Amino acid sequence: MDIEWAMMLGCLGLWLLFLFPPAAVKAMSSGSFAPVGGATVEFLREILYGAIDTDTLLLIGTVYTITVLGSFMDISGHLKKLMESLGELMRDSRYVAAIAPSLIGLMPMPGGALFSCPMVEEVGKPIGLTNTRMAAINFWFRHVWEYVWPLYPGILMMSAIFRVDIRTIMLVHAPLTLATIIFGLIFLILPVKKPPRNGVFHTLRENIGKIFLALWPLLIIIVFTMMPFPNPDLFTMQADALTRTKLLLGLILSTIAYGIANRINYKSTLDVIIICLRKHTIMLVLSIMLFKHLVEHTGAAVEMAPFFAQMGLPPIVVIFLLCFIVGLLTGITIGYVGICFPIIMPLIGASGSIDLGLMQFAFATGFVAVMLTPVHLCFSLTRDYFDVEWGGMYKLIIPCSLLVLAVSLVIALIGLPDWG
Repeated sequence: MDIEWAMMLGCLGLWLLFLFPPAAVKAMSSGSFAPVGGATVEFLREILYGAIDTDTLLLIGTVYTITVLGSFMDISGHLKKLMESLGELMRDSRYVAAIAPSLIGLMPMPGGALFSCPMVEEVGKPIGLTNTRMAAINFWFRHVWEYVWPLYPGILMMSAIFRVDIRTIMLVHAPLTLATIIFGLIFLILPVKKPPRNGVFHTLRENIGKIFLALWPLLIIIVFTMMPFPNPDLFTMQADALTRTKLLLGLILSTIAYGIANRINYKSTLDVIIICLRKHTIMLVLSIMLFKHLVEHTGAAVEMAPFFAQMGLPPIVVIFLLCFIVGLLTGITIGYVGICFPIIMPLIGASGSIDLGLMQFAFATGFVAVMLTPVHLCFSLTRDYFDVEWGGMYKLIIPCSLLVLAVSLVIALIGLPDWG
């Protein structure tokens, strides 16, 4: 079953569990269907609200523009030159396959894994990487920096909730990033037979120039995303939505500029626009965002907190269950951070100071869940791009994820000093 249909079935499940009141069931047993109509109207209304929500529209626009820009890079030939230059600098193409998505990962971008897919494919095919392994490499290494890179909103939100300095969070999470890189290399890169060593046909300056010619659109995107609007008070949207709007504007501008600079003609441009529209990527994004909207509207994730609290479980178990389940349901870092961290705050700061070991364990637990759920947009987009089975990707991703979680658990059990 395609993921978009699975997400829509999930929406129906949430409707039956949370929007379908017990009164409707009782009324149906007596032959009255009026409450059913009310529940159905509410469900359809929320589907509509989720479809036209600012976050949904911005994400669809962002993912579509990334697809167009990636196609332009392929047409221009700079994508191939980029991989060749990285190959000459690294001398081992296996590591180039990991570096490409890692570089893109420095730019927090919804669905950004889609941007690096063609890069990994360009370097992976000549050295015999299977589509499944290329998909796993792209997805895994795209997210190695999310534990520590301060541009990611999850880190910023975590700092605000726990009132812990971002530098402290970066220091505490550093072992997790290191573990993510090491286990990714062990399970995803090193099992691949070492290809013949790349020759050097260009000078260092020439290779750096080729890398710049391929990646300069990212500079425009970064500038637009970081640049403040002249009068932000004129906009009614929240600060995070405003940032995503700037990101989309930067993407659109960089795509147009890239097309003009590389003289991509009108016919090729029109073909790319139509082909990218025909892909079911937009439907994939829409279905995931509708599911997340209903999770938030129904309060399905929040209602789990009192349930676990009543069971009398140890704090570390409650933290694990809550963050892991919410991470699976939301598929985004700020989802489980925003929902879970205010709830588990008393467990992590029970003695008046923050337990940094438990804090990093909460983040790692939720993030591992995000890396394992089909609701994670990068996961679904990468799998769709390489056209591989879920099971094949899971076989490669799960061992890495469990070992990172084990490292986090050891840190939590040993404890960390209060660096705040």
